[in-house]
Amino acid sequence: MSNKSSDISHRPRMEEFKEAAASISVLPEVCISDILSLTSPRDASRAAAISKTFNTAADSDVVWEKFLPPDYRQVIARAVSPVFFETKKELYMYLSDSHVLLDRGTLDKDDDDV
Repeated sequence: MSNKSSDISHRPRMEEFKEAAASISVLPEVCISDILSLTSPRDASRAAAISKTFNTAADSDVVWEKFLPPDYRQVIARAVSPVFFETKKELYMYLSDSHVLLDRGTLDKDDDDV
């Protein structure tokens, strides 16, 4: 038979969560950015609500560059219309929400592409 009071005592208490959050907040912002870049865009956006440090780290180009496809520079270079962005997060959001026509907007291949 399990003792319910002993089961509850093994669960982390709110103070422990607060201590853990406080201890991670002392990390340099670049470390937090590196950690967030290993998550997902959704998780990084959620982490921005934790604190000012997390917000700044979550919005950094270090994080959002990891979420972009490896060939994003070639993709935007081939875009029919110029793609303007100030941050990698802005570029990610634009590419996620917009259609980007490539290669003059046609499916024709040049003979030298073969």
